[in-house]
Amino acid sequence: MTFELPAPSELTAPEYSLKYMPILDMAALIKAQVVSCVQVVDYFTARLVEFEPYLAITSLLLTETARAKALAY
Repeated sequence: MTFELPAPSELTAPEYSLKYMPILDMAALIKAQVVSCVQVVDYFTARLVEFEPYLAITSLLLTETARAKALAY
């Protein structure tokens, strides 16, 4: 299965826009090197940590593993 990536949009502060960004838009920004995989992982990991005490949504947060995979990409 292949997906057509949209043209990357111009962002001045990507971390503020990632929250509601469609995954294909995020992939286009990563491909265009507007944001890195590490920035995306760090952003969403921080969001998980922020809301975990209130929502109890993770049983095991593998931050180091996710970051290592992002660095390898």
